[in-house]
Amino acid sequence: MKTITPVLWSRLTKNNEKKIYIRVTENRKSIYQSLGVSINPKLWLDHSGRVSKSHPDHDKINELIEDEIKKIQSKDIRRTKSKSYLDYHKNYQDDLKENNKFGSYKKFNTVYKHLELFQSSLGKADITFDDIDKAFLTKLKAFFTKKHIGNNSQRTYFKQIRLLLTEAIKEELYQPLLPLEVIFPTIPTNAPGPKSLSKSELYILTEKFPLFQ
Repeated sequence: MKTITPVLWSRLTKNNEKKIYIRVTENRKSIYQSLGVSINPKLWLDHSGRVSKSHPDHDKINELIEDEIKKIQSKDIRRTKSKSYLDYHKNYQDDLKENNKFGSYKKFNTVYKHLELFQSSLGKADITFDDIDKAFLTKLKAFFTKKHIGNNSQRTYFKQIRLLLTEAIKEELYQPLLPLEVIFPTIPTNAPGPKSLSKSELYILTEKFPLFQ
């Protein structure tokens, strides 16, 4: 059975508002469609999935919600077996940018670009949540290594992916067969590079061994 529910997105915008989405659930799988509107969360009525009359544009927004629900009900929604991870990743980083968290946005965008290249190398049209398992992440690690991406960067990239998957699990968009700590590859820490000599160490060395001068 398909259920259609207006909901507020979990993350705040830069104006401390939350975006309104229409959640469509069928066979325990959910997709989210943005309404393109955000409001003060205090003016949202959870029990009815509508905007409170205290909002100056409540009539207009509630009508928009009704129209979107009717549009969904009037047609068969064609979608993939599970929601696109790439879309989810992009929505997350776009929210960061909208909230002026440009440093975090750039980090997630770097991972996103690598994932697009990885997707292309697999000949896939998309990366869905159902694609992401231990074998997929092992292949991704091999892809990073082939691209000469260092271990420390790989650890950062996988940490960001794991953060998003954790959020997706909470939102019931991702249901891994194994715990995340099992499916994610272990990335060794880079060995420390050679230590530079301090001025005092260099002075002692040149005093004992004049040839170093």
